[in-house]
Amino acid sequence: MKYKSGYKYVLAETFGINIPLYHQSITTPFIILDPRGNLVVKEGYAWDGATLFPDLEVVKRGSLVHDALCQLLRLGLLHSEQLNLINSIFVDLVREDIAFMGCANGFYRTLPSLLLTALAAIGERARGYDNPVKTAPALINKQNSITKELMSCVLSMREYL
Repeated sequence: MKYKSGYKYVLAETFGINIPLYHQSITTPFIILDPRGNLVVKEGYAWDGATLFPDLEVVKRGSLVHDALCQLLRLGLLHSEQLNLINSIFVDLVREDIAFMGCANGFYRTLPSLLLTALAAIGERARGYDNPVKTAPALINKQNSITKELMSCVLSMREYL
């Protein structure tokens, strides 16, 4: 994954994965999703990593898939009722990568639960809006509010870390 100004990551080569999201065929310039759940994200796709969460190595693949699917959601190509499934796909990919990288203890043991809690908090605010962020000040206020909620969640779970 390469860095590009304005984004944290730009996909260096096309990425494909099968996910449990079955839909009609969707094709955009960078994202393809077929009815059998085959997702292809093309080379050059840019994404910001795990929004409001540390960019740990075990989160990068999941954040790519999550951001691509959320983009399809924002474009109206996926239904908002699929957000919970999209979030669970992200968390499942993080679990797989934690196991694959052999770091399933300590903080990493609780990371999927923290991510799911953060996604639920963020998703409830975003659900039902085409694009709730209209200006930079709104974005700053939204990020600060969500960051406070996420930090509160992390601090309350600190005893398990």
